[in-house]
Amino acid sequence: MASGTITNPKSATSGRYIETKIVWESASYPTTNTSDVTVKLYVRKGDTTQSLRIPTEGAWPYSLTVNGVNISGSAKLSVLEEFVLVTTKTVKDIAHSSDGSKSITISGSVTAPSVSSLKNHKSSGSGTADLGVIPRSSTITAVADAVLGGNSNIKWTPASADFRYKLEFSIGNWKHITGAIHPNRTSAYTYTGVIPLEAASQIPASTGTMTVTLYTYSDGGATKQIGSADSEAFKVTVPDNGETKPTVAMILNPVGTLPGTFDGLYIQGKSKVQATLSAEGKYGASIRSYSMKVDRTTYGSEADYTSSFLNTAGSITVHGYATDSRGYTGSVSQNITVIGYGNPKIMDVYAKRCDADGNLTDSGTYLKIKAKRSYSPVVADGNQKNFCQIRYRYKSASAASYSAWVTILAKNSLNSDEVITDAMLGGVLAVNSSYLVQVQAVDDIGGTADTTIVVPTDKVHTHKTKNGLGLGKYCEGDNLLDVGWDARFHGDVKIGEMTLKAYILSVINEGG
Repeated sequence: MASGTITNPKSATSGRYIETKIVWESASYPTTNTSDVTVKLYVRKGDTTQSLRIPTEGAWPYSLTVNGVNISGSAKLSVLEEFVLVTTKTVKDIAHSSDGSKSITISGSVTAPSVSSLKNHKSSGSGTADLGVIPRSSTITAVADAVLGGNSNIKWTPASADFRYKLEFSIGNWKHITGAIHPNRTSAYTYTGVIPLEAASQIPASTGTMTVTLYTYSDGGATKQIGSADSEAFKVTVPDNGETKPTVAMILNPVGTLPGTFDGLYIQGKSKVQATLSAEGKYGASIRSYSMKVDRTTYGSEADYTSSFLNTAGSITVHGYATDSRGYTGSVSQNITVIGYGNPKIMDVYAKRCDADGNLTDSGTYLKIKAKRSYSPVVADGNQKNFCQIRYRYKSASAASYSAWVTILAKNSLNSDEVITDAMLGGVLAVNSSYLVQVQAVDDIGGTADTTIVVPTDKVHTHKTKNGLGLGKYCEGDNLLDVGWDARFHGDVKIGEMTLKAYILSVINEGG
């Protein structure tokens, strides 16, 4: 409420005068942005030449104009030295400007009665009444940073309990406007609401700057905006959760150099896993990098990976990862089964001379081989995929190369520890020559196990050549002492100018 007094000039003539004043007050209405103004016009007299105790009575003409609205007339008054109310005027619904301010002009005059000694005396004047500023739109006083999908707190002070408000949140091409908000107060108010996660489509990074704009409305339907909108910027964060992490897809395939029989299988120590990753970012995020983790080893940054050889049998989890432009990582996992595998083994192997009936004898010209194998059958879907054979080849000690391989146990045998005893080679072994026999287990995967056995010559007490001597066996070279027995020396033995003992020590000292 505003009020004031306008004092009009005195009408002085020969020491006699009348004086008027205008008293006004206003009542403002924020909802309509208007004021009602009530104006009162007063008059009194002052006379220095005659007693003021004698009232001047009669009809006092007056005129009062308020913001262009005029009333005039005359009032029957008895006027002395105290102000007497002449008339009252109320002008309603005076509109204020859009910023809530308003000033009006008030003018008034009073004329003394024509039958009095003060006839023709008139006091008049005008003045400006400042009706003040009606509060209009509110301004934001505080805004808190927010996480999308979570609460946002916006604070302002309503100018009127009747006002309604709307908040507009915007970032990039995205906007969200709330419904009408009615704080129903004139004290500080904090709005709490959820900013939709869809705004993340405008934020390719983890954070962005959002703008909130406050609109003020004078009507209950929030259709009549008043004043200017107020805006503030604040930080919003895209949450790192299942709604925003990238979605990841992964295709796994075994790779290696195995025969076609093993296509689609993961074999321990022989296969690698190849992962092909694809991903899609959420809410406008782009994919920045990929990675894969297999058996505690991470492989890194492209969409296609091939692991090292899978050395652990059983169920293995392969993890695929994709990281987006926000730094958020999505994942996918698949289990693969790695079938256990180890290279085949040969056990209980010997190759010895025998006669035509298979009887072991040092002078036999036949060869008898005994071998036991062990290998990984590699079973998938109930079917054995891997088979193993045992084979041998031989050569005399002096020959440059071995014979062709000869199979002694076919690979289609299902018994993994089968023992074979047979006279495989007959009538061709010279009794005076030693032989090297190589026995090998080889499976379909390509794993092998080898052992080489020396088959000595026939036993003889001594055997002389032109420049050689055999003890316990045939001598198989010139300038050679060829010993087939165990040897024990009670004296020293020289190697050139060095004794055997000294030679051995020198080898040990040299780390040989």
